[in-house]
Amino acid sequence: GKDGLGHFMLKKLNESHVNTAHVKEQELYPSSVIFVTKSSDTPEFIPYREADYHIHETQIPDVLLEKAKIYHTTCFA
Repeated sequence: GKDGLGHFMLKKLNESHVNTAHVKEQELYPSSVIFVTKSSDTPEFIPYREADYHIHETQIPDVLLEKAKIYHTTCFA
């Protein structure tokens, strides 16, 4: 999302020297977030999916995937 959380995530990725050149900030939807309970059992999670729900495979060039060592978009397939 093109919001405070999205800007924070991009800043942290850039500080960690992650290539964010192809990250697209979603204008219409806020950044997605998932809250996970801290538990010794199976944790519960509460997803607020917005921007990540609107990632389409046509936005990601094949040549970029072929060069990637790691590829991550979202924890939901």
